[in-house]
Amino acid sequence: MWVHLLNSWDKALEHCARTQKKVEQQYVAKVLGKNLKVKQEETNLYETYTMLVDVCLNPLEPIALGIVLSNGIYDAESSNSGQSELDLRFQPRMDLALAVMRQFSELIDVTKVLHIIPDETNLKSLSSFLESALRHQASLWTRLVFFTNAVHRESVQSHSACVATTAAQMFKVTTLSRCRQCGRRIGNAAFVRYPDSGDLVHYGCCRELPVDSDSPTLQH
Repeated sequence: MWVHLLNSWDKALEHCARTQKKVEQQYVAKVLGKNLKVKQEETNLYETYTMLVDVCLNPLEPIALGIVLSNGIYDAESSNSGQSELDLRFQPRMDLALAVMRQFSELIDVTKVLHIIPDETNLKSLSSFLESALRHQASLWTRLVFFTNAVHRESVQSHSACVATTAAQMFKVTTLSRCRQCGRRIGNAAFVRYPDSGDLVHYGCCRELPVDSDSPTLQH
């Protein structure tokens, strides 16, 4: 409506900006809400301006919208062509489509747009859009590789730290291991271990010991 009928391009851009902002807010809200399985059709950040390009290049017929246009909307050539009002068509606006692609290349689905544009389109007119789109895709890929490597390094470091910590805490309880307090064998009884000295004490025995800085840790 804004593009072809009312010829108000600024209004069309304002409408798209509001729609895009709403889509981005919904996407952020869902991600922050831990809804990781977000449906693609509900959060397509590239849909708004891709659709605007489609509207510019493939306008619906006025009659399909329930609109009957007068010849005055078109130029003199169209007015003198003898077409009836019902045969009038909105004309594709390649100039506006190119403007959208240049200005909002990062918010456009490149694959869809390449299927939308006419085959006879001069590739030179698309060079700016394609260069920007390729740079954006390269940037996304670089960031993806960076974060993937960062996550991998973090995982390796965490695993190494876990192994080192676990190895430092490993010890054996044999048939000769005895309670530091009562002198009897530990056996299968619950016990605690002093982290500094490594001494073992039956759990029952350690309950009578005073609490100090060398407090034992519970083991079983």
